[in-house]
Amino acid sequence: MKLTKFVAPLLLLPSLAFAHSTEMIFNAPILSCGTNYMNLTLSNLSDHNTNVKVELYNKSGQPVTPTASTGMDDFLPNENFTIPANSSVVYYADFRKVNGNNDCSTSPVIIKIIKDKNSEILATGYKSATNTLVQFNINQGKAF
Repeated sequence: MKLTKFVAPLLLLPSLAFAHSTEMIFNAPILSCGTNYMNLTLSNLSDHNTNVKVELYNKSGQPVTPTASTGMDDFLPNENFTIPANSSVVYYADFRKVNGNNDCSTSPVIIKIIKDKNSEILATGYKSATNTLVQFNINQGKAF
């Protein structure tokens, strides 16, 4: 009985992190497979730390976790993380047919950002391919 009283609250902690959360869902355009890159930058405009999770889905609707380029992975997709107050984090990955970190099938098409309700996040990003750069339209460039 005492063990149950101790363990139950621990099991609830991850769900409580986003108990009062908001989310933003947007699409990341499908570009021809070749030399493709993706950048996603999240800025915490709040005066306090905020809990965030970024979920990535491919064109089939399956969750994907592309490997970030070396040194460009302040966070991992599909995992909870914290952005300190008044700071930014970046995720940058490449998708190439040859010598890329990721196969083109892992390139996200739908991106979902889940954050604490009492925080303000500005999200920017893009996908690029040879001679093409497409900015993400995330909340019309406004914080959420």
